[in-house]
Amino acid sequence: MIGTGDFTHAGWLSELQEKLEPAEPGLYQLKPELQKALADRVPGSCSSPVRFVLSGEISCIYKREGRTRKVHNLILMPDFESVKELNDRLSRIGT
Repeated sequence: MIGTGDFTHAGWLSELQEKLEPAEPGLYQLKPELQKALADRVPGSCSSPVRFVLSGEISCIYKREGRTRKVHNLILMPDFESVKELNDRLSRIGT
């Protein structure tokens, strides 16, 4: 399983939607035409099915005792509709 990375970035989200399709609940796979195009570039020992989980990161930055602190939160989402809802909510509070 591979995390997709920053689904909060509009360009990256667009590419994910273009290249992935649902596999099992909450997991995605490359569309068949992409899997086929890459098949001859992957060694046989690495040709197991690959699944992707929609993932992103939100950084919470604050100051404490005169020092900047950062907490990085990894977020996993079950589907693109949930990603859209989260991105809409996040857009209301900052970038």
